[in-house]
Amino acid sequence: MHILITGGQGYIGSYLTKAFLELGHAVTTLDTGFNAKPTLDLGKYNGKLVRHQASIANPDAVGRALQGVDVIYHLAARSDWEASPRHPLRLIETNVQGTATVFAMARKAGVDKVIFTSDVAVYGNLVGAKPTDPCMPVNMYGASKLAAEAVCRGFYQLGMEIVILRLASVYGHPGSCSVVNKFVAGYNIIYGDGDQTRDFIFIDDAIKALVSSHLWDANIYNIATGEEVSINGLWHILRPVEEPTYVASVVDEVFRFCGNIDDTPWRPERLLSNLTGGAIRQYCLE
Repeated sequence: MHILITGGQGYIGSYLTKAFLELGHAVTTLDTGFNAKPTLDLGKYNGKLVRHQASIANPDAVGRALQGVDVIYHLAARSDWEASPRHPLRLIETNVQGTATVFAMARKAGVDKVIFTSDVAVYGNLVGAKPTDPCMPVNMYGASKLAAEAVCRGFYQLGMEIVILRLASVYGHPGSCSVVNKFVAGYNIIYGDGDQTRDFIFIDDAIKALVSSHLWDANIYNIATGEEVSINGLWHILRPVEEPTYVASVVDEVFRFCGNIDDTPWRPERLLSNLTGGAIRQYCLE
């Protein structure tokens, strides 16, 4: 296949790019380079890899990147949720308008299959969240991703085949901004009381789900583990003899979350409950 990956220089996008190149596919990436992760050396794939540096909100740039493409993985997004209360239009421009631009140009180019990476932030506070559950995002980032999903549904009604993947908190390998990687790197601040919970998924598991998802039926799927892990619990796994510094949170964030993956045709191989602190540190550093 010839695959377009928007956001292909970001954390998840760069590992997905590498995975498809290793499988022998041709990959084009479209990325502003703003959040580029220089952790992967893909030089040996120059014959199979083409990079475009531009915004997904630029129709001409998207059109150029779509030449010869069979399927699109739309990962590009702004996720600076801490700044979103002050700069909501930045999120809307990229996450909503940019998504609409990608779909409109894809339809014009005759590319009907798109895998869109959404986020479990669309749910808000929900334990055991299913794709059929109501979504109540608690911040602008989650709201922008839910609005982007609405754009997906609109283009689905126009005949495009769209797979929506709601990703949980992805950690592991260099480049992640996950709290797991931060704790491993020495970061010792916990916002709030630390009792808030998340569903953490290892990057290799997430990439396997993404790679296979172009074969799935058009629908919404959780890419999660089903495990609810508190930030305090995570800290004590990784830094059991130290005490964190607690700081009051200045933004709206999810207090409790974990996803349900009963209807997802994939299963994660690594669960935090089965890993030692040493194993988690290794997965984050290598």
